Amino acid sequence: MFSETTGQIKRLIDRKSIVAPDNRASICIVDLKAEVIRLDNPIRFTIKAENKFKHGDKFSISAVSNRMGHYAIVNLVDDTYNVIHTGTIAKKNSEIAIPEKGKLHALLSPSQVQSQELLIVLFTEKQLTYKQRYSKIEFESMVKDLSFTTRKLVNHSIQIVR
Repeated sequence: MFSETTGQIKRLIDRKSIVAPDNRASICIVDLKAEVIRLDNPIRFTIKAENKFKHGDKFSISAVSNRMGHYAIVNLVDDTYNVIHTGTIAKKNSEIAIPEKGKLHALLSPSQVQSQELLIVLFTEKQLTYKQRYSKIEFESMVKDLSFTTRKLVNHSIQIVR
């Protein structure tokens, strides 16, 4: 899905380009060979949560970050990203409960017996305004528009059964 590894081009070793006709236009294909320096993400953001729930269970997530910032919990179901909670980390290196008040609910639709879902916690140093739902392309574009060094993604798989 998303890579938490990135780099910076140090030196271009080789470059090959081909221009190929395609219907009424031309396509340029460029093949680069480069020496890359790996960049490490300075954000350390970890979560702890159960991963098996019964329908109707209430739960929270524990999180610790070495940076102050903002987070969104996103539930990926059937290629739709649903923002289910947003909040702020106001203190570095302290464990917080997400959500700060109340609990998250593990729910199944009436037709489901079980569900395997992915919770994605997106931590960013700048506050974002979120829509309630994103398509796969919209969510990936939003994340890629954020600098690698100012955001962190943490995936957490959960299973919900009746």
